Amino acid sequence: MRLIWRSAVITGTPEDKALRNLKALRPWMLPVLSCPRLDLAADDGLPGQEGTFCMCTFWYVECLASCGKLNQARFYFEKMLGYSNHLGLFSEELGPKGEGLGNFPQAFTHLSLINAAFEADHRLDLVGKE
Repeated sequence: MRLIWRSAVITGTPEDKALRNLKALRPWMLPVLSCPRLDLAADDGLPGQEGTFCMCTFWYVECLASCGKLNQARFYFEKMLGYSNHLGLFSEELGPKGEGLGNFPQAFTHLSLINAAFEADHRLDLVGKE
């Protein structure tokens, strides 16, 4: 059972959807391995700097695992774990130096982490049975 709605409607195979997601997300990935919600260069009229969206990075990890790219999925997953605090909690966003920004703790980030871990574990089980 999925914890969030993102996989409720699928056209094509789950692998096809994952490949389309990978293709769409990859150009947005930043050095802190996270995806912005908005164009970071655009002026939104608000003070301060927009961070990157941690949930998108865990979606990216989930897509990598769904496509069988388990080494890449593990790399990004473990790298993102380093951005949690001392209790393993994540904020909504990451700043340019990897600092937590936005809502804290952010439930949607944690749900996407769980889904990414679940998908990677599932795919590793399938590899082990081949």
